[in-house]
Amino acid sequence: MQLEYILAAIGVLVALGFLLRSRATPESADAPSIFPARSENSESSTSSPPNETASEPPRGEGIGPAIDRLSKQPNFSIEADHADCKTLIAAGPSSLRALHDKVRAVGDTWVLLYPVMAVVAEALGQLGRETLVQQLSEAVAQHHSRLVSFLDHAASKMKPALCEILCDRVERQCAEAFGDAAAHFGKRAIEILITRLSTATGERAVALREMLTATFSSISFDEDKAWRAALKHADARVRAAAVMADRDEEHLKAIHALVADPDEAVRYALLGRDENLPTPLLLQLAQDASPRVRALVAMQLGGDDPKVTAALQKLSADSHEGVALAAAVALEHPSCDDRILRAIDAADALVRDCAARSAGYLKGEKYGAALLQIEKLGVEDHIVEAVLGATDGPAALKFIAALGLRNPPEKILDAVQTSLAFNDEEGVADLAIPLLAATVPDRVRRVGFYVIAQQREAWTRHLEPLLRPDEPLLADLIHEIENALVGEDDVERDMFERIKRRYPGTVLDTLATHALAQK
Repeated sequence: MQLEYILAAIGVLVALGFLLRSRATPESADAPSIFPARSENSESSTSSPPNETASEPPRGEGIGPAIDRLSKQPNFSIEADHADCKTLIAAGPSSLRALHDKVRAVGDTWVLLYPVMAVVAEALGQLGRETLVQQLSEAVAQHHSRLVSFLDHAASKMKPALCEILCDRVERQCAEAFGDAAAHFGKRAIEILITRLSTATGERAVALREMLTATFSSISFDEDKAWRAALKHADARVRAAAVMADRDEEHLKAIHALVADPDEAVRYALLGRDENLPTPLLLQLAQDASPRVRALVAMQLGGDDPKVTAALQKLSADSHEGVALAAAVALEHPSCDDRILRAIDAADALVRDCAARSAGYLKGEKYGAALLQIEKLGVEDHIVEAVLGATDGPAALKFIAALGLRNPPEKILDAVQTSLAFNDEEGVADLAIPLLAATVPDRVRRVGFYVIAQQREAWTRHLEPLLRPDEPLLADLIHEIENALVGEDDVERDMFERIKRRYPGTVLDTLATHALAQK
């Protein structure tokens, strides 16, 4: 029996090598768990050995024991005729929720359960695919990156019909996650997305365009022809989506060729994807007919080149108030503070956009007042720009952390996380403390976990007290710690040795063992 478990554990470790889009580190196949299976039918059952699970389950057994067994088996080519999969399929869509809840409760189970999720969803047909897409949308809204990864991997084992539903259900907040999932279907996904985009309008068109960008960013280079063809597509929205995609430097020449594209949206997208465009291209776009393009150029021009200074001075006298404001900020004109604060409430949408993008120039309480003012107007893109553009170090981060505590929509919450986590300023760990409180919504606490995981010097003081069996989001916290342990920093040996002594035989013991083995 022991040999079987060892072989199972080896299977898990080998399979992890193929999971390139996640850093999750599973426990051994027979490691005990401190978590219950949070499913509709979570009665306990003794797990069968790996070589016995193909037999029919006992009559009347619920889906909980079936999921428990599947979560301990390294089986990445599982089929619908597997006995436990039959049990889940017979239970209908509720089994997909039970699988979701198991992964939410037990951190490493997604590695083994994502193929099961795919098999069950496909067997349930349209309803199964719709359920999975709904769960993916919920995971994004809950800022639950581990569940997003789980559902994305499940999508990778499903049929292209899933892409149709992803396109039908996409909204802006989940466009990136949906695009990543669609990318598994390569050229077929691109065809479906472009067809949908061709007839879309309003916010739906924006969501589909952003989803298409995410798909182009995630497709393998085997689909490079499809991306290059999109750069020449008759629909400017398709060209703009292709321009915005993340591609290697070898693709920049093809992207930069669209600097003279006849559609303003494409030229604007070119500026939006790359804040380091070559100066000659920026100077060319500084004379663009579109004030939106000229304003973004003004925000990106910089340096001591006399041609750049001359261009900015010309733009500071631009007939459009937004362009003139952006150029004045770039030139650090003394009037900027008051002009930004006034422009936040301007009647012209572009002026308001320029004010939001320039708000980060403000210092101290002025930045805080501007951020609150922009937040009250309710335009998510503007709030994101004001957060990501902040330059005043700890003073600005204080207001950004407070914004996170107000539980904003996902796009804004993600900007808060990025701003706090990727910051070398002293005191970031202290700003993250309120985000860790048990009274804070789960989605916000996950931001706190992510931020504090980047602050290794604060682990003993702030993370160790949370590493206990009764922490409701322990699986998510462990996930962030494991990701952080991939780096080159020294391991907090004393902390992890204490954890091993306190919680032997649990997932915390497994985490500590993994951490102590790093160096």
